[in-house]
Amino acid sequence: STLMSFMMERKRKKKRGIFRASTLSNKSMNAVALTYVRQKLNRRALRVFGDIIRNNVIRLLAESTKHCIRTGGDTLDLEHLEFSQREMGHSLDMLHIRVNCKRLETRTRRKVVKVRRRVPVRRAAPGASMPTINLPEPLRPKWDLKRLHSIDDVLIMKNRCYPLSRERQAYYVHTTDKLLGNSEEERIEMLHILELDPSYHYMLPQLASFVNMGIQMNLYHGNFVVLTYLLRAINSLLRNHNLEFRPYLHLILPVVVSCVVSAKLGSFADKEDHWAMRELASEVTAHILRHFDGRQRFIRRKVVRIYLEGMDKSSMATVYGSILGFIKMGRRAFQKHVMPRIGDISDRIEPLLTKEDADEKDIEYLSSKYLRLRLIMETGQILRYTLEDDEYNDETEAKVLIQLTEQFHEIGRTIFRSWMFYRVLDDAYDECLAEELERIIVIQ
Repeated sequence: STLMSFMMERKRKKKRGIFRASTLSNKSMNAVALTYVRQKLNRRALRVFGDIIRNNVIRLLAESTKHCIRTGGDTLDLEHLEFSQREMGHSLDMLHIRVNCKRLETRTRRKVVKVRRRVPVRRAAPGASMPTINLPEPLRPKWDLKRLHSIDDVLIMKNRCYPLSRERQAYYVHTTDKLLGNSEEERIEMLHILELDPSYHYMLPQLASFVNMGIQMNLYHGNFVVLTYLLRAINSLLRNHNLEFRPYLHLILPVVVSCVVSAKLGSFADKEDHWAMRELASEVTAHILRHFDGRQRFIRRKVVRIYLEGMDKSSMATVYGSILGFIKMGRRAFQKHVMPRIGDISDRIEPLLTKEDADEKDIEYLSSKYLRLRLIMETGQILRYTLEDDEYNDETEAKVLIQLTEQFHEIGRTIFRSWMFYRVLDDAYDECLAEELERIIVIQ
């Protein structure tokens, strides 16, 4: 109703000529032009200048009215006008407009003159072949050539963040305080609410921006505790099926992947559980790839490229995070991207693990240790299903050991033991399952 009344009032004022540049005399418009453009304009330039001012004012009033309705206001205040100016990208001085005055004053209509050229034709002599005709070159207007080399200025409008009502703003502050507060019970309760409450749909842009800026700042300052809280909040929001998270993936996915492959997540590597945080961040990334990636797999390709670049970095923590990300993406991704590089990774981590004066609290030593363990566990499970499932004896097992040692270098011996363990474990599970089925049949 407020918007309709405003539009009707504007129409009535427009009929009286309030918003028209023609209602101002040429003397008044020239005074405005001399003040802001520093030049006296002719009638045509004044009309263009007035149209620009009128359109800017109309757009500003329309945006201010929308903002007034969203915030529940009754009257249009200066606060609404200032907010609309910031959203539209206008400067505070709206009348200071860049106008090419010389071009407006000296521009004249060009008369199009059609030029007909006579085509010279040579008459053929009697008994000669067909005559040859000299055709003129095609005419190309000058403006067409200029357009090919012109550079257009493109102004991209930023994403609009619509304001929250007072109640939702208070609820947003309450949510962020509970998520980053000192009470673990209140934090768990708020995480449970984030998974179920559909009302967060309206404040999702603010929450996504809050998490994005929070993770960036705390990654820079090495605040491990706040990073953990923010990742848990993202995990809860992604599990809320009432929210449409796709428009805000550009804010969430880059910072989550940064937590996976970052070389340093905190200040104390031996006291803070970096590995659990990387585990959570890689699970969140895999969840996004499973539920929000399209058929063309654009997001998956970018994440895979980041992980592959991380495997070539000098920091072993980054290598560990990249391989952990491939593990969470599934066995096919691990077999395709990681297994061909296990030999090179083994040559890099073995000197760090066998060093005599190695510091067990060093981040490089811990990363190499956990990386070796994850490679052994995952590769053993995959080899259980890829190698031929025949009856193995000592001779065939020796061949498999030589094959794995040649393929995976020093770590191949431990991978062979892992493969043997999972093979025996599967056989024991099959025997227990057969005995249980036999017992059920006997009872029946």
